Amino acid sequence: MNGKYYPVGVKNSGKRPAPKKRKIISQFKVVMIAIICLAVIIFASAAAYIINKILNPQAIKILVEPSMDYEYMNPCGDELFLVYKNEKNGIVDKYGNIVAPLIYDFIDYFDNGITCVEKDGKYGLMDKTGIIFTPLIYDGISNFNEGLAVAGKNGKRGYIDTNGDVIIDFIYEGAFNFSESLALVHKDGKAGFINKTGEMIIPMIYDYANDFNGGYAAVWKDGKCGVINKTGEMIIPVEYDVPVEYIGNGLFKIMKDLNYVLLNKDGEMVLPAGYEWIGNFSEGLAVVEKDGKYGCMDMAGDMVIPLIYESISEFNDGLAVARKDGLWGLMNKTGEEIIAFQYQRIKDFGYGDLLLARKSYVNIDGETYIKSGIINKSGEEIVPLIYDYVEPANDLVKIGNNKKYGLTDKTGEIVIPLIYENIVVVDENIIEAQKGNKWGLINIKGDMILPFEYDEMNNDGGNVLLRVKKDDLWGIVEIKRE
Repeated sequence: MNGKYYPVGVKNSGKRPAPKKRKIISQFKVVMIAIICLAVIIFASAAAYIINKILNPQAIKILVEPSMDYEYMNPCGDELFLVYKNEKNGIVDKYGNIVAPLIYDFIDYFDNGITCVEKDGKYGLMDKTGIIFTPLIYDGISNFNEGLAVAGKNGKRGYIDTNGDVIIDFIYEGAFNFSESLALVHKDGKAGFINKTGEMIIPMIYDYANDFNGGYAAVWKDGKCGVINKTGEMIIPVEYDVPVEYIGNGLFKIMKDLNYVLLNKDGEMVLPAGYEWIGNFSEGLAVVEKDGKYGCMDMAGDMVIPLIYESISEFNDGLAVARKDGLWGLMNKTGEEIIAFQYQRIKDFGYGDLLLARKSYVNIDGETYIKSGIINKSGEEIVPLIYDYVEPANDLVKIGNNKKYGLTDKTGEIVIPLIYENIVVVDENIIEAQKGNKWGLINIKGDMILPFEYDEMNNDGGNVLLRVKKDDLWGIVEIKRE
């Protein structure tokens, strides 16, 4: 043995600690080693968390390899897919398990966990486990609105709830979805309105009516049109040959002598001059057309912006895009030009202060070409107007030149170079990309996270599941967030 053994009772020479002291130091070392190991484990776990959860919050998981032999599959809600083969429909879950067999002639999209299905010309309701909880006995079932759906049976119409229970009996010749808590129904050739208990609120004295909108509904009697409110009170007399349409702010438009005029809630004409078209009010102004030119009027019927434009959008945050002399610009609610009319197109696509812009240029050979980019509402170029294609893409901007596509952020910085045949942004970090004739997934850094080996790739719109197709077989890929 190389080590020395110190028998009990032999004194320490001073070169080595006594057994008791050696034991104490050994325990201290063990504690220190344990602390160091624990720190290493904690550090490694924290690093793994940062890498996996923060720097790369998404994880791609292939739930089903391409193996499902269907003619097509489409998402139908609740992480379920409608599948179709041999003219029949069924449902599978995200793992490819059959939820409903391929025996149905029609299956609708799931809404709050239920869907309408048809078989042999009869309709019923199915839950997301594939159970038919309302038997297939109906001639038809509409979409649910305000908790009720129109159902048909034996040539009559009634209403059922989301449990499949009959709430209003099948006594009507015609019935429509509820709108603003009232539903239009027809019986014995007359129209009226009922509430959700089936009580008749507005009697069946009209030949026809529209759904309520903003508290008003157009009604017809003896070929004439008027307007009622939700208590049945006549707001606009039934004396007009054409429909009366509510456009907001207590104003109605009707066509008279081939032009539109405005009425108030008392039936008084507030805009006697006729217009070929009147839009809805937006931020206190409505776009109007006369003699092929557009302008804007206020709610008093006064022209605020003259009829000199070829097109005007609705106002948004006090600004509207407009076209004049074939070119587009931006103006405020007084008609002041904020961006000069110099673009082939300007479009507001919901990116706050940013606008899509297209502008015409002439090259050295005298040929005219159009390039696209993004400007802000001060007219400054954010994404330079150098691209053939520019469109919003889930908080990014898809750009294209020479049939190659990439991405910029909203500052104009290129984040994915223009090297792909197509790009579809799933979310801020996951991107479907086409290379050649194959599809794969990349992240925002351009790193491949799913190989380019699929013939088709389709996001379900919920940014969670992807349908992929390879060699005519379907599979499912999940983007997991933890």
